[in-house]
Amino acid sequence: MSKKTVLPQQLEILRSHFKVMQQCSVCHVAFDEINIRVIEHIEGVSHLLYMDCSSCAHAIIVLVSISDIGVGIMGLLSDLSYDDVCRFKIREPMDEHALLENYNIVHKISFGKYLSVESRIK
Repeated sequence: MSKKTVLPQQLEILRSHFKVMQQCSVCHVAFDEINIRVIEHIEGVSHLLYMDCSSCAHAIIVLVSISDIGVGIMGLLSDLSYDDVCRFKIREPMDEHALLENYNIVHKISFGKYLSVESRIK
């Protein structure tokens, strides 16, 4: 049996006012509270949430920032799992050397045979 998620009271209030926190952006099915997980919570300042849709399996990663002047909400449509988001959150940022190294790996494996002139001639 699934355990019910307990959202902070602030989030319950915000959820009732912001559409991004109410329903899936892809299929427009309402999010069940059980499908909303808190990744990070800084009391009175911000909440990082993972919301997945039980209907279409897409997810939204939502950052809610609360300050004296108002509330800011940013949502990112994603196909990452909850575990992926947690794993990426604790990783160090990628520097330019790692970025180029990863580009070269992907380019050689996936795109090399399609982009090289020699492979198109053969």
